[in-house]
Amino acid sequence: MDIFKLNKAKTSLKGSITRIVTFMDNVSEHVDITELEVKLKKIDQLQRKIEELKELLFGLETAKPTEEAEFEEDLYKCETRLDDLEVRVKKLINSINVSLSDSR
Repeated sequence: MDIFKLNKAKTSLKGSITRIVTFMDNVSEHVDITELEVKLKKIDQLQRKIEELKELLFGLETAKPTEEAEFEEDLYKCETRLDDLEVRVKKLINSINVSLSDSR
């Protein structure tokens, strides 16, 4: 795999993260927990994808040091966004669970 293909995969990853961020920014309190659990699974898949991309980058001999550093920085930002998203989704799930148990 070359740096062009890695960048394409990274762009796809960033788009997936943005879609989840948009979902969370627009989610209501009455969202189905199953939908949130699906988002958590997607976040986990994206975190694994980041690890795969890191491994592919390290195995790439044709990348220039500046390209490699920029790629790593972008992946770090993606990891941070995913960590924040994971926390947001889990907090919302917990909040819904508390509301459901209070209403019984």
